[in-house]
Amino acid sequence: MKKELFKFISILSISALLLSSCGENETSSTFSEDKDKSDTVSESITNSESDKEISDFENSSENSSDDFGSTEELNYAVSYKSTDLTTDFDESSAVKIKCEGASVTINGAGAEAEGGIITVTNSGVYLLEGTLNGRIIVSSTDTDPVRLILKGLSVTCNTSAPLYVASADKVIVTLEENTVNTFKDSDSYVYDDEANEEPSAAIFSKDDLTFNGKGTLLVEASFKNGIQCKDKLKICEGKIEVTAKNDGIKGKDCVGICGGNITVNSGADGIQSSNTSIGNVGFVSIENGTVNITSSLDGIQGENGVCISGGTVTINSGKGASSTESKKGIKGTKDVTVTGGIINVTSTDDSIHSDGVINVEGGDITASSGDDGFHAESEINIKGGNVNITRSYEGLEASKINIKGGNTRVKASDDGVNASDGTGGKGGFGGMGGGMSANSNCSFNVSGGYIYVNANGDGLDSNGNISISNGVVICEGPTNGGNSSVDHNGSISITGGMLLSIGSNGMAGEILSSTSGTTQCVFGSYINGTAGTTIAIKDSTGKILCVFKTTKQFGHLVFSSPDLKTGETYQIWTGGKGNGESTDGLYTENFYEGGSSVATITQSATVEGGGGGMGGGMGGGGFPGGMPGGNRPQKPSRW
Repeated sequence: MKKELFKFISILSISALLLSSCGENETSSTFSEDKDKSDTVSESITNSESDKEISDFENSSENSSDDFGSTEELNYAVSYKSTDLTTDFDESSAVKIKCEGASVTINGAGAEAEGGIITVTNSGVYLLEGTLNGRIIVSSTDTDPVRLILKGLSVTCNTSAPLYVASADKVIVTLEENTVNTFKDSDSYVYDDEANEEPSAAIFSKDDLTFNGKGTLLVEASFKNGIQCKDKLKICEGKIEVTAKNDGIKGKDCVGICGGNITVNSGADGIQSSNTSIGNVGFVSIENGTVNITSSLDGIQGENGVCISGGTVTINSGKGASSTESKKGIKGTKDVTVTGGIINVTSTDDSIHSDGVINVEGGDITASSGDDGFHAESEINIKGGNVNITRSYEGLEASKINIKGGNTRVKASDDGVNASDGTGGKGGFGGMGGGMSANSNCSFNVSGGYIYVNANGDGLDSNGNISISNGVVICEGPTNGGNSSVDHNGSISITGGMLLSIGSNGMAGEILSSTSGTTQCVFGSYINGTAGTTIAIKDSTGKILCVFKTTKQFGHLVFSSPDLKTGETYQIWTGGKGNGESTDGLYTENFYEGGSSVATITQSATVEGGGGGMGGGMGGGGFPGGMPGGNRPQKPSRW
């Protein structure tokens, strides 16, 4: 036990669930590539999600802050030009290229063919169809783009990349509607650029590369990567399926997706942006479209960041990888930002990971993780959207965890929320839940939103302080006595919102062992119950303040609410049943039928221990110490 003397707390009432609509952030960087700015078409797709409101309690705090932390958010955007988005072309003026095996017929200027190798040397529009045993090389010094219209083209190359862009201002690949186009390589290459071992993908470009059109593109990469671009890679439209021995889709400066239906099956990363330079490069941006990734390593990896503002993204990452390899679902070194879209991640490592900051402002995220649901070395900020971590070792883990909006649900085999910076005695990422002294670098702050935690370790754990000023916090903590439903090394401050915490009685006193700054009434009581027990909290007039149905056995209850007042008496009832709809066990209608009172608490002070239940009245004595029993689950190995 951290302390010898504990005071217990009173249960709080539900605060207003402020629901942030999901929108796209203003970004710190926009690529500009066309000379004429009037030619810019910046397609901004806003995916507005509305969170389900599950409570209508009003905020009682006047001191809640809108500020999260000092960490600056990094947002990335891709500018989609008219040349990227348009698929219209004049077929009568296009250079027509007909392929039959190693034989190629070219009608027009700007391209030549020899021995099954087509070389495009000028900018312009090229219409390609047929079956080619060979390859296509783009080598243009023009300042205008090269557009390749694929109209049922199949290319197989046994010696190198079927499509190789050696030089060009930009190449736009347009997939003609109702056509299927295939690029297939072999398991060995003869490099065009031996010094850099390039090309190294079935479709490889040294310059900007864009895909659009309503047709289908199939890429089978047996040598290494599927689609690789050493500059900016954009996907605007089309059905694209990539099967790759190594990385599926790779853009050095960025990978931008604003549409299309993309499927990746890769032996390494699914989608990757690899530029490590300082600045607005090395990121993946998804604004719209459907993306499905099955990867042995990371699903989406941005050396600087990942930004998702719309679309549907489904990731299954890490199967078959070794224990020393990274196999996160979504990983951004500096920043991962989600402002919209539907994201489903199944990962053997962290579902969403950042060495810096994770920001969620909108969207629907479902994560099933073999390790942490969200893991950030610096901060996790949740301002809106829906986060549902259905499986994890630890649900949310970062030095600072700030929640001010949205709906967050966490299920964890260890701590549900762990504010830790990896230093200190028992604390640290994946540690025993806090060292013996407070860490000023760590905090868990709730100023809005809805949070439900179901944890086998500590429910809410901070190596520093915990602050609740608004919102709804429900925590079903551990059943063993070696962990606490709410655990902190510093102090806990409750100034608004609702807190409902239940768990084992072994470390119950940890919850409010230090209540510095608490201005809202809170009480606690030792009461026992089994899984499926429906609890009601009533005031002296019989008014019901809260009805909740548990999913596990428990030995204590803590409640705080703006409805609680000093000088008043409250009762905890069990054995009855609620009525109407419930979310995570919390009933929206304060109705309770049957049952009996198991504890009576007189709120004589802001922080009050309750009577009844475990060992009689608690008064000013607090919960007993000790750390009986309880085996901590084994932490998955880090990589």
